[in-house]
Amino acid sequence: MRKNVVTRMVVWFLFVAGIFCSASNVSAIVADPVKLGWSPASDASVKGYIIYYGATNQPTTNRIVAGTNLTVTINNLQANVTYKVYATSYNGAGVESPPSNQVLLTPKALPRLNLSRQANGSMKLDYNLTPGTVCAVQFSADMKPGSWRTLTNVTADLVGGIIAMDSTAAWVMQRFYRVVHSPQPLFSPISVVKSANSNVLLLSFTAPPGAGCHIQYLPQLNSSLWQTLSHVTADAEGNAAYTVSGPLTLLSLSQFYRVILE
Repeated sequence: MRKNVVTRMVVWFLFVAGIFCSASNVSAIVADPVKLGWSPASDASVKGYIIYYGATNQPTTNRIVAGTNLTVTINNLQANVTYKVYATSYNGAGVESPPSNQVLLTPKALPRLNLSRQANGSMKLDYNLTPGTVCAVQFSADMKPGSWRTLTNVTADLVGGIIAMDSTAAWVMQRFYRVVHSPQPLFSPISVVKSANSNVLLLSFTAPPGAGCHIQYLPQLNSSLWQTLSHVTADAEGNAAYTVSGPLTLLSLSQFYRVILE
């Protein structure tokens, strides 16, 4: 194999969701993921890449097999600690090349999401970003994959400040929060389920907790005028549903539905 087949590595920060906090325990768990990218090897015998990293004052024992990918994300780095990173390539027999050039990186701590319980039980969330950045404040009952829902989208003010209020925090026993550094949908897609005899139609979706929503529909495919079907309020976990019955369901397969905030 060619020596130093990985000739260049480019390091950048990937901010997906930086802060996790619990409404029942306001201690923050700071995450600072780092995404690494490198140039592909020109040697046809190269079948994949391996990334090694470790603190500069310690042996390099961390190893990530990247396969044929040209990027990896490291999620378990400590803020303000300098790390050395290098790569090797390997052939079909699994034999590794000598290490590439070494890269030094010092990930910074992400801004802290501060929580403060208000006298009425609501939760105030403070965060800092680059002024003008639009981000999403999300919540979850258990932090399981797929459980995160958007509380609100907020734009950082002239000094980078972001303030969000969760007035429904008093309704639940436990709630976790995170900040995503880009706007996220407030509503999930609408689920439309028809009963076996087609007389009842169940519309369900998720929305910000406690949000008042209008469910609207198009009466005809060629219509451009949305008509309000009903008003619903999302519960403490952001779940909302409405049951349609009667003549409206006869054309349900050719109707479109949408949800808008009041």
